[in-house]
Amino acid sequence: KTRSELESGDISEWNALLAYIVSHDLSDDGAYEFVADKLNLESIADWYIFRSYFGDRDSHNIRYFRQKDGKWYASLFDLDWAMNTQEGVLTNLVTYYRSDNIIMRGLLQNDNFVDYYLHRLNFYLNKCLNDDYMLNKINEFQNLFSNDVVYDRNVWCRNSKRWSSYVTQLKEYIRSGSLSRTDILLTDIQKLFRLTNTEMKEIFNW
Repeated sequence: KTRSELESGDISEWNALLAYIVSHDLSDDGAYEFVADKLNLESIADWYIFRSYFGDRDSHNIRYFRQKDGKWYASLFDLDWAMNTQEGVLTNLVTYYRSDNIIMRGLLQNDNFVDYYLHRLNFYLNKCLNDDYMLNKINEFQNLFSNDVVYDRNVWCRNSKRWSSYVTQLKEYIRSGSLSRTDILLTDIQKLFRLTNTEMKEIFNW
C-alpha cells in the first residue's frame, strides 16, 4: 500500500527491491534489467499514464501486488481528484523525492524505459486518451444518466442544473476551445524529458 504498508503476505522481498533501486543507478542496463525482471512494467507505466492524463496528483492511491509469475504489479484506483488539475501532473508525480515514487524515479534513469514509456503513452493517446474518444464517452454517460439525475435531484431537493454544470466542466477539461488536454499533457512530457520538436513529431506526431 503506497510504498511499504503491508496489507497481506510478506514484505521482505518488496523492501529489498526498493532498497536495491535506491542504492543502484538504473541507467546501468544490468541494474535496470535486474529491477525490470521483478516488475510488470506495463502496469507501472499505465499507472502514471492514466494518472497524469486525468490530472490526479494523489500519488498515494497505488497498490502493489505480486502475481504467480513472480512480478510486482501496480494497481490503479481511486480517481476522485481526476479531471481537475491541468498542467505539470507527470512532472509533479515523478520529480519530487518521495517514498511513493521510488520505483518510477529509478526506472526513468534508464533510456530504455523512457523510450518504452513514451511509446506506450502514444499507444493510449491514439486508442482512448484523446479528445474525440473522451468527449464521446462523456456524452454517452450523460445521455445514459440524464433522466435518472432528475429523479435523484428531486429526492435530495437539489437542482439538476448543477449536475449539468459538472458535466460541462468534464468536457472543458478535455477540450476548451483550442485548448486540448492532449496538448497540455504533451507539453509537460516535452519539458520533462527534454524532447526536441523533431522527437515529439516522430513519437507522437505532435
